[in-house]
Amino acid sequence: MYMRRYIKSFLAVIIILMIILAVLTVPMLLKDSPEIPAAPPKYIFLFIGDGFSYPQMTLTSIYKTSVLNEKDLILKSFKWIGNAYTENTSSLITESAAAISAIASGIKTDNETLNVDPDGNKYETIAEKLKTQLGYKIGIVSSDNLNHATPAGFYAHQESRYDSADIISELADSGFDYFGGSDIMGKSAAADIAGKPFIEFLGDKGYRYINTREDIENLTSPVIDGKVIAISPNLDLYATIPYAIDKEKYADTFTLAEHTKKCAEFLYNDNENGFFIMVEGGKIDWACHSNDAATMIYEVIDFDNAIKEAIEFYNKRPKETLILVTGDHETGGLSIGYSETYIYLYLNHLANQTISFSEFSFKTYGYRYNQIPFETVLAEIQQYFGIRPYDGENPSFYLSAGDIEKIRAAYDMSMIDPSIRAFSMSEYVAYGFYDPLTTTIIKIIDQKAGITWGTYSHSALPVPVLAMGSGGENFMGFYRNTEIFVKLKDMLNLK
Repeated sequence: MYMRRYIKSFLAVIIILMIILAVLTVPMLLKDSPEIPAAPPKYIFLFIGDGFSYPQMTLTSIYKTSVLNEKDLILKSFKWIGNAYTENTSSLITESAAAISAIASGIKTDNETLNVDPDGNKYETIAEKLKTQLGYKIGIVSSDNLNHATPAGFYAHQESRYDSADIISELADSGFDYFGGSDIMGKSAAADIAGKPFIEFLGDKGYRYINTREDIENLTSPVIDGKVIAISPNLDLYATIPYAIDKEKYADTFTLAEHTKKCAEFLYNDNENGFFIMVEGGKIDWACHSNDAATMIYEVIDFDNAIKEAIEFYNKRPKETLILVTGDHETGGLSIGYSETYIYLYLNHLANQTISFSEFSFKTYGYRYNQIPFETVLAEIQQYFGIRPYDGENPSFYLSAGDIEKIRAAYDMSMIDPSIRAFSMSEYVAYGFYDPLTTTIIKIIDQKAGITWGTYSHSALPVPVLAMGSGGENFMGFYRNTEIFVKLKDMLNLK
């Protein structure tokens, strides 16, 4: 009897202790667990790094913290992490139009096709659904041209991404509230079809076309200012926001981060419904196509700075805001490691580069036009890339005799007008479709830093899907890129 009472008392004490432990522990567990939102997110940011995947993120993170001695990328602070596969109906390696169609409208389709399936059926995008069904304001921001594949993927429905005039027409008919960043290409063709000046054509569709810092900064809201196409001032030769590495040459442009901040402010004011903003870091892809690691790094940092602006907005409205960051595909087959540097990286070598491949290619055109001798060009290479022939004082970063031989061969090739230059597969492997001299110099520097590239095109690597805020937990796991659309559609109860 005494033993039974003792056992009962002992069990009672254990139960009481378990209850106390549960009371103390449950709040702690809830604090760290994802909050399931009571309502769909009201403010949605979708960041797409064109050509962006784990290698681009990793290399930039290492460079930013170890070479620049700055804080790590803010995108690495995201709590929920998913992974998306990017194959399409044409190929295991996708291109941008098919990739963005998967993300924007949830369909797998052929390369170079925007929101049209292989049978010719057109699909409504997530941005269009949000606008028509929930009355969300829509913003499209890109460092690439506003009618190129990724931005066009949210408003265009074309069997070819290269139908510029038709895509421009769809942009003007979209009714989206803010287009910002780089300029529209093919404006003259669109004007010819419309039979009137381009600005007048846009005005007839209800859009203001502005391209000064003052005009963009003074924007208030769609209610006051109407629909706008806000083009950054001081663009480069391609009518795009200049590469971040070239920023000293292009002072006072309106950056991707500034557009992100302005777009969010503009769409938030006088708006009871909510907004959807797509921001593309489009020139990450361009830098990776040309296998230019330094230029790519600064484009990813620029992209990350735009994400910071969204997080500033989120911090004020955490229960109503969702931020997603992903890529459409990986570009360049980037590898962090090189056989000649063994297990070591020398990323400080990249800090010597002060010019993008694009800007140096323009200089090479000048070398050819003016027949500048090789010795003078070699001196300019030192000026812009910080590397010179071995002179006994630069043992860690110098041009070997073999390097100079490669540069001389590439110089000779670049001195021939591309229109009359014979083209072979071996030349493509060596230089891609880019200037031979520029490509060779950058390849030498990247390899000395421990960086290599596998292609001038895209790869089949999966891309990260990073999420923060209301509903972000839904984006964890491994899935096809079409699921980004599906998850958003289901969260927002869209038809």
